Amino acid sequence: MNRKFFLNGEYAILRTLPRTPRLYVESTSFIFEKINRHYQNVDRGADYENFVLRQFFHGKFYKVNEDGSRGNISPQQNWLLSEEYESIHYDREDEGRILMCNCSYPYFSSGIISGEWDDTPDRAGEQPVTCLKHDSGRAINHCPNCNARLFHGQNTNEVGHLQKKNGEDFAEGEYLVIQTYPRDKSLRCLFRSFNYQKARDRMLVDNFGSDFAAFALRIASCGILYKVEADGTKGAISKEQDWKIEPSYLQTNRDRDTEGQILVCNCSYPFYAPILIESSHHNDRAGCPPLTCLVGDHGRVIVDCPNCNDTLYWQEEDDEADATLAPSVCTGCSNYYGLSYNGTKLICAMHPHGIQDEYCPDYNS
Repeated sequence: MNRKFFLNGEYAILRTLPRTPRLYVESTSFIFEKINRHYQNVDRGADYENFVLRQFFHGKFYKVNEDGSRGNISPQQNWLLSEEYESIHYDREDEGRILMCNCSYPYFSSGIISGEWDDTPDRAGEQPVTCLKHDSGRAINHCPNCNARLFHGQNTNEVGHLQKKNGEDFAEGEYLVIQTYPRDKSLRCLFRSFNYQKARDRMLVDNFGSDFAAFALRIASCGILYKVEADGTKGAISKEQDWKIEPSYLQTNRDRDTEGQILVCNCSYPFYAPILIESSHHNDRAGCPPLTCLVGDHGRVIVDCPNCNDTLYWQEEDDEADATLAPSVCTGCSNYYGLSYNGTKLICAMHPHGIQDEYCPDYNS
């Protein structure tokens, strides 16, 4: 059933999964008992579809209480799409189509990437734009309906971490649903809200609906993320934070000719490994000691994770530092490291193979 118009007080069974650019209506009725029985039957009998019961009132859909009365406004609405964007959506020769936010809001992206680890809807590979009849062609980063993030492009002022709304950090007391597995180099925030129950419900749905990803609920306070207690209050500090990676390390990480990349500790802390080796016991670990790669703290040799103290590097027993053999230009420098690995000495993080000049621009006594 494809309905474009509804009457005040009319109940409708809407399909929420799989999502379609236009609202999919299973059935309508003005009799609550009748439509509610039908809703229970179709929702229980469908293995690969989800349905919700809504009531239409003055141009909007509302949730329905157990007694049939009108509840809160629904995230699913009767979105009216622009014919121009619908035409592009169904043109197989055009690179672009209409995507759906989790709340049902449709938007258009000319570059598409698919979710690799979970069954959430595809996200925009390029800047998304609105595609509704009376609001089309407007560039957006967040969903105008639920404020969920739709675009994860880099911000030149905040390279290496999640771009915030209006360039600002997370607000005080804001609840966040973040992805904890698989870990990424930057914080992946799927949902933001000041309503604890709403954020908790979203986390439970995401965890229940995904076989290959895990999600957690956190609360922001003074720029730091904290765990959330059962009553919604702030708990212990979270090991997952909004790590800000120094841009040069991100560029090196993308350079396929560079022997090294950014890895992520089990706690979510990102670090840079100059050389990689395969280990069946410790996943991928650094062949040379890892380096810090955060804004304000990069190029520092580390063995243990600064965030959780987990071991990031296992040193060979026969690898010993010999400071007496330090090059003359490195004598007394606090950056000098001097350990040898497979016959190759690592001088320091800035100049792994040493420096040929008589003085070093990075010398630090």
